[in-house]
Amino acid sequence: MRLALFTLLLLTTNTLFALTPTDTTVPQIFDAIIEKSATRSTEFTFEQSTQMMGMTLTGSGKGTYDLPRSRTDLTFQTPLGNLAVRTISDGKTLWQIEETPLGKLATRHDIGSLAHESGPVDPFMAFAGMNTKEFLDAILKTFDAKVLGIDESTAPAVYVMRLAPRHNAEVPTMEFRIGVEDAFPRQMSIFSPDGQPITEMTVTELEFGITADDATFTYTPSPDEEVVDASGPRPGRPASELEGMQAPDFTLQTLDGREVTLSSFRGQHVLIDFWASWCPPCKKALPHIQALSEGTPGLIVLTVNAEPASAARTFIERNGFSFHTLVDADRSVSTNYQVTAIPTTFIIAPDGTIARHMIGYHNEAQLRRALTESGLLL
Repeated sequence: MRLALFTLLLLTTNTLFALTPTDTTVPQIFDAIIEKSATRSTEFTFEQSTQMMGMTLTGSGKGTYDLPRSRTDLTFQTPLGNLAVRTISDGKTLWQIEETPLGKLATRHDIGSLAHESGPVDPFMAFAGMNTKEFLDAILKTFDAKVLGIDESTAPAVYVMRLAPRHNAEVPTMEFRIGVEDAFPRQMSIFSPDGQPITEMTVTELEFGITADDATFTYTPSPDEEVVDASGPRPGRPASELEGMQAPDFTLQTLDGREVTLSSFRGQHVLIDFWASWCPPCKKALPHIQALSEGTPGLIVLTVNAEPASAARTFIERNGFSFHTLVDADRSVSTNYQVTAIPTTFIIAPDGTIARHMIGYHNEAQLRRALTESGLLL
């Protein structure tokens, strides 16, 4: 129910707009999403922008939902070429297929296991009706969910909902705009712990009552395609064109102000890991990086972070990590190493060439295997 006598001025993402207060609750909105999504089929187009290591990656895509079946196709333009991401579900299995200039990877998810502490593969899917109840149950354990009001300046009017982490300052904040009448999400925004935008997804066209055939929601990997289960560790990617090239030299400061120059470690193996405190796979990988830094004689471990030094320092101190953390304030090193996704890990050989270029989460065993293949005797 709207309270028409009051308006709330909210300043967010540099836009000043008036919100009409409402006594509609978060559970009521989720109930409406569940009810309406169960009886309709939907097709929509959208635009998405993502901040990654100092670059803004822009993309566009199309979604088709006939729940429990769904499909989303998204293509980003990057300096290294197009990055295509598809999610295809027949209601039992969800496939996430990534195609980059470095290769193709298909990840298989069990629909029943998608809802966990961090929600499903994409929170937007939950707000569109997939595993919505499970998502709400999980999210309310760790987030403060609040309906900020109704934005009536748009057509149609939308609820503005914010999900802010209750205790963990390292978890991003999410904001959603959901149609008041049709309970379909129009926009998803994700912000880093220091308030910087990470991702924004905006629906540009929307149609209900569409007809889609079974093939739309079916995916069959080719016999030679790399397929992994989401519950297992992410494998290494195919070799990139950077491998074998001379590693770009750099000098960066550590969190305590000391200068570190890559070329000063010539003659030794160096592992360089690019990460951010708001990045879930980075946080999963860093304990393995720490283990390598503590127990691998002859290996120099350098990690590179492009966030404000205060954010990186807080994260490092809270987790007790002791590896070198370098501040890439102007993101020049990230650019020189063509980092478009994190975590990204490089192994530099003693002669200063790039021996391995690895994108995504890797556990300690995988990293040790890569080091061995690069000539480091463990």
